[in-house]
Amino acid sequence: MFQKLSRIIEKKVRKYNSRQQLSETEICGLWNGIIVDLIGKKISGKTRALYFKNNILYVSVFNPIVIQELQLQKRKIIKEINFFFQKEYVKNIIFKI
Repeated sequence: MFQKLSRIIEKKVRKYNSRQQLSETEICGLWNGIIVDLIGKKISGKTRALYFKNNILYVSVFNPIVIQELQLQKRKIIKEINFFFQKEYVKNIIFKI
């Protein structure tokens, strides 16, 4: 049986919100599902979450122009990610080429 990705993510987030912390793998694994809605498929396809440590999400970006775009929207992205998880997990995002 097929399910929408957003429905699967929603179930996972509800499950994880009952615990204290999301793991690095869980935050990075949900990056693509969340970021597509925030910045669009074209830009999100040029990114990949590398790891999450000490409340900092490290993201690989394949284009310097995309880094500039993401830097301009960084606060909004952090706010939206934390709103999605209903907790302040991400305090900063570092974009790397």
